Amino acid sequence: MYSRKPTALHSSENTHNWRFNFGPTRAGLRVFVAEISSSSSFHFIVIIPFYISSIKSQDMSFKRKMFMIAGACAVVTLIILAVVWWIEVPSENKCKNVITGSSEEWRKDIPTNSTKDNIGDGIVLRIVPRDGWLAQPPLNPLVPLDLPVKRVIIIPTLTTNCETQAACTFTVRNIQTFNIESQQQDDIIYNFLIGGDGNVYEGRGWDNRGSFVNAYNDDSISVAYIGSFKKQKPSGKQLNVTRLLLAEGVRMDKLSEDYRIVGTNKLDATLTATSADALYESLKDWPHWSDH
Repeated sequence: MYSRKPTALHSSENTHNWRFNFGPTRAGLRVFVAEISSSSSFHFIVIIPFYISSIKSQDMSFKRKMFMIAGACAVVTLIILAVVWWIEVPSENKCKNVITGSSEEWRKDIPTNSTKDNIGDGIVLRIVPRDGWLAQPPLNPLVPLDLPVKRVIIIPTLTTNCETQAACTFTVRNIQTFNIESQQQDDIIYNFLIGGDGNVYEGRGWDNRGSFVNAYNDDSISVAYIGSFKKQKPSGKQLNVTRLLLAEGVRMDKLSEDYRIVGTNKLDATLTATSADALYESLKDWPHWSDH
């Protein structure tokens, strides 16, 4: 046995005045642990190296074990500090540079009253851009329209209806795939699509010629309602956002102020597949509606 009295670690009045009185034996270790059990973790970590250095060199096996204990204590302390930091530091400081997948990034520049479906009876125009419904790029460059155009063609997609943005996104993406792969089109054939969720889905947009009715694509904008609408009328929400979309087209000088709205079956009587009596019935009292 030997005694050692190290100098004080701190000069404050709460500083412990340590006195070691043990040797390089397991009994000495027990005494050591007992003496430091009432100290702070900082004192414990600092004092261990002093004790290890005092162990006789011939007891190398025990000395190695002590070094392993010291290393383990240091690792545990670092882990505790990391956990405390993670809990205490505000989340906004930890995630400043993290780009979330909230799927809301693609909604830039879209006026909205909801982060999901367009609730509120379509009182807000909400256009979901192409990347919002995961559109693939056109196979070839699209032909630009000569703006403003004077005709808006209403057409049903003849698919199932959709009531949520998730369902409408899925449907619009499938329509594009069908148009490209089965009909050999360069892109989705419509300029805009109206979903049952009250959102407008951008197809070819205002500036590009669609491919929906032969002989009428050069000077028209197509607005396709997602569904069939032979017996079921479109919702008030769908009709409201259609009004807002067309008013926006006039404001942006994409539509002429005296534009006409017409159904596809009025342009070509042979297009019986596109008949949507309930849809056209809902629009016949609109000021711009035309039977030809």
